[in-house]
Amino acid sequence: MKKKMVCKIAIDVVMTVLLLFLMARQITGDSAHEWLGAGMFVLWIAHHILNRSWYSHLCKGRYTPVRIIQTLTNAAVLFSMLVVHETEALDGKGRAMLCRQEVEIYQRNKFAILRSQRIPVDF
Repeated sequence: MKKKMVCKIAIDVVMTVLLLFLMARQITGDSAHEWLGAGMFVLWIAHHILNRSWYSHLCKGRYTPVRIIQTLTNAAVLFSMLVVHETEALDGKGRAMLCRQEVEIYQRNKFAILRSQRIPVDF
């Protein structure tokens, strides 16, 4: 396997493990949660740098309905990661700095995208 592919897979595995620890905030505590979140964001940036060819292929090829949904889902994840990082960077205590209305609009759109992908949403 090429060195770049090994690096991509390693970053994806570490991000998956970090995500599990980030979801266990009550167990890890606030300080560890913030450091893990910062590490996750750095790995997320590295992931996008290593997969930058995906961006160059956005305008190539035919857009089928499935590709449109996948592209919109990826754009929504990109937007949500940026929003999460910015709100946490502005207020390290975990309180979102967005207006309540903006958060509600974001939540509705997130669930609509998950439903369009036929991902079960049980909350």
